[in-house]
Amino acid sequence: MDRLSPRRGLTVLALGAGLAAALAGCTHTDPETQGETPSPTPTSTAAAQAPTLSCDDGFLLVDADQVERGTPIEVTEPCATVSVVGTAGTVTLGDVEQLVLEGDALNVVVDSVTRIAFAGDDDTVQYGGDSPEIDDQGDGNVALPL
Repeated sequence: MDRLSPRRGLTVLALGAGLAAALAGCTHTDPETQGETPSPTPTSTAAAQAPTLSCDDGFLLVDADQVERGTPIEVTEPCATVSVVGTAGTVTLGDVEQLVLEGDALNVVVDSVTRIAFAGDDDTVQYGGDSPEIDDQGDGNVALPL
């Protein structure tokens, strides 16, 4: 059997000590809870909070994918241009001059809107006030009066 050089022996010893220390942290057993099945940690069932959004310098970007699915987004202040992106979001808006939808399966309710531009598919806009000008570059989009 070959003898290890002193330098190589120290390296093996250091690696072995490091491995033993790492494994020691993984094998802790509390004698009081030994054999018990851990119980699940309670989680909050409260509805997710909608984000606070505001119109800055006449523009607002709403990213429906940045909130938990099913959480409605509401912005009641007037805004010149609102762009809604994402998939399957629900957005409620105040008075808007131009509304741009750049996602799919979005549902938007707007108090009033002058122009709607659809760039996605299967979006629905319900609007108050006069009928807006509509530019539909997608498929399956619908604009309906409230």
